[in-house]
Amino acid sequence: MPWPLDGPELALALYREYAHPRALVDETGALVAFGEYYFKPPATVRFARLIVAPNRRGQRIIDTLIDRLAADAARHRTSDTLELAVFADNSPAKRANLRLGFIPRQDVLSDAILTMQRHP
Repeated sequence: MPWPLDGPELALALYREYAHPRALVDETGALVAFGEYYFKPPATVRFARLIVAPNRRGQRIIDTLIDRLAADAARHRTSDTLELAVFADNSPAKRANLRLGFIPRQDVLSDAILTMQRHP
């Protein structure tokens, strides 16, 4: 996904009827992170398209983004599992997700993408 995210093309690129997108902005109104969630039957919240501005990476912005996405999802529906995917070669993202309690699933669909889950 390109950065920065802006313009009318952004709305078209991000639109998914079933997804719930959210953005984090800083005190100046600058976009610092974006993510979305959707519900995956029977009781899983799946986070998708998680991205943090390159100049804000390493500042634990992802913690806030995931916490807010999870809280928003919980207001709409109870879930047993939180789930996300990360590129297998993205070591910083994998470390952050592990720190947040996400554990890699054993049933691997692809060597390039790692699915991780956390049970609330």
